[in-house]
Amino acid sequence: RPQPFAGLYAELFQPSRTVAVYGELSLSSFRSKVTYDVNFAPPSGFTYSTYDYKGLLGTARVGLRSFMPLGRENQLLMGFGYELNRLLRSSVVPGNGPARPFLDYKLGFGVPTLLPGLELGWRNRRLSFMLDGKLYGNVNYEGISSLFFGSNYIVRTSVSYRLGRNPDAQGLSKIGKP
Repeated sequence: RPQPFAGLYAELFQPSRTVAVYGELSLSSFRSKVTYDVNFAPPSGFTYSTYDYKGLLGTARVGLRSFMPLGRENQLLMGFGYELNRLLRSSVVPGNGPARPFLDYKLGFGVPTLLPGLELGWRNRRLSFMLDGKLYGNVNYEGISSLFFGSNYIVRTSVSYRLGRNPDAQGLSKIGKP
């Protein structure tokens, strides 16, 4: 489901760059449903309980981003990054079905895989529009392949606004002019 997020973002390195290191700190909420079998009663089969799980997630990202000038202060952005997540607050609320003692040790936000998240974006003057995706593994270790390929993924869209001036603006505005 779509969930809002907010954060601070910074690019490091100087004007006339084509590559920059970036860092980001963000907060986001998330929610999901968890279903457990409560008991087995023949002939009807299993009885299930559903729980609503929600939380607040703190994320730190660091990565590398490439800038391709498109003229008139437009840039194509491509990059990759790694992240570290910390669950700041969570709650589990019983939904439908019979209740049972709930063990939440298997809950939490997914563990990032060793593969970096990929990014694609466009920047026009002070505004940047980004689309990025990341794979997440299971909380339970399931062999070497689970370190690289996950069972879950996330796709984020973001809009950012640069507070300072654009040190590359003079060079970008000359591209495409005779």
